[in-house]
Amino acid sequence: MSPTPLPQAHHHPSPLSTLTSHLLPLVPQSLPLLRRIQHQPPSPHSLVFATFPPGSPCPASDTVTGYLGNDDAKRVKRRRGSESEFAAAWVDRTRRPETECWVFSTWEMNGRVTKGSEGKEEVNGGEEGNNGQEDVEGEFVEGEKKEEEDEEEEARLNLLAILNAIAESQSPRPSPLEHNAGKNGNGNVNGKESNDDLLIIGSLHESLLPLLTAPTDRFEEKRVLPRPSNAIDSNDSNAKEANDIIDPTGRGVLGSIGSPIIKYLIPPSPPPSPSPSTTNNSTSPPKPSSTSILPPGYTYDELQAEDLETCVQRTDIPRTVATLATWRNACVRYNGQGKGEEELIAWVFISSDGSLSCLFVEPSHRGKGIARAVVRRLIMMSSVVQEGEKHREGTGDGWVSSDVYLDNKGGRGVAMGVGGTEAWVCRWVGCDLARVREAWLLEEWKAAGRGR
Repeated sequence: MSPTPLPQAHHHPSPLSTLTSHLLPLVPQSLPLLRRIQHQPPSPHSLVFATFPPGSPCPASDTVTGYLGNDDAKRVKRRRGSESEFAAAWVDRTRRPETECWVFSTWEMNGRVTKGSEGKEEVNGGEEGNNGQEDVEGEFVEGEKKEEEDEEEEARLNLLAILNAIAESQSPRPSPLEHNAGKNGNGNVNGKESNDDLLIIGSLHESLLPLLTAPTDRFEEKRVLPRPSNAIDSNDSNAKEANDIIDPTGRGVLGSIGSPIIKYLIPPSPPPSPSPSTTNNSTSPPKPSSTSILPPGYTYDELQAEDLETCVQRTDIPRTVATLATWRNACVRYNGQGKGEEELIAWVFISSDGSLSCLFVEPSHRGKGIARAVVRRLIMMSSVVQEGEKHREGTGDGWVSSDVYLDNKGGRGVAMGVGGTEAWVCRWVGCDLARVREAWLLEEWKAAGRGR
């Protein structure tokens, strides 16, 4: 029997037309990569890869898991055939110290351990009371296990093909971001010089970790990466100031793994009703009104260019003014006396992967519900599709997400307070591209019929 051919990674120069049609049916799991591709303006140095060539038709959709919407709903295992399985990635190696890469794999759509309506663990979206290892007659199904192993191996090779394409690409290598050379912009990672073979991947679905690590990996907690580039800073005193990192020393391709982060999904917000002034003789879209009443003296606004440096200085997450300038935002200003210049006291952004980011309230103004109010304001604003902005984050299908550390009680409260539902766990990881090249060479060697 001839060896199964390895998957191939294909460059997608126009991913909005060749890849988004494959990602949209898989929302919300595909949301981070979809939003990164949709984000405008596009990065001039970015590359997009997928394990199918541009122009490939989108496979017919069977029932796949969608937004669960409640804690006791189960995810249904997706079985659509090998031709529907793929991996894809967006990468820009010049973004260091910010996140450089987002990855999606259809393996994320497979059922994982979830909680049923009575809090019992269920595997692979099986019927309630079925642990996924026995059929309805209680007989162990070996064929099912073998099929699962084959699917997992296919998913692993798809991911490895994408990462190898990134490793072999001719894109510009990591370099300090000149527009943020002061704070967090020296190209270092917690004081260490940048490593060209370290690729910072953001919002990686936790189900993909076993595909990128090895059973022989040993883990040691270290702090070697910046915090996730879009984890909410909720002003919670218990929130981590830096990301806990696990450093594997085995044969996997990950060089570091960040602390677990809960991905909250916030469903689409209905757009505001047009005001009387916008219903007659006006071609402008309606401006959203307030979604939450602020205390006296506080008003909603949008950040100005001169405000962005303040936002950079208020967070430990690596940020640049140039990046923040491309993100949608909402802010709150305060003028307690009703006269004079208003003071900027709170803000939040929607980042390039569609997640809430950089939420901040000045300490003297906390405890008044301002954090939730400004988040609601931004979510509602993002539901209004502006002229020529159909590909911006927060538009189209309308989903927004929020990434919050497990121990960040304040951040979790804000996410749930604006309608967010816990969906899955993700991590920021450092991928060692040197290990990727070695692993791919080994797979090529095996595929050629050697080493069997």
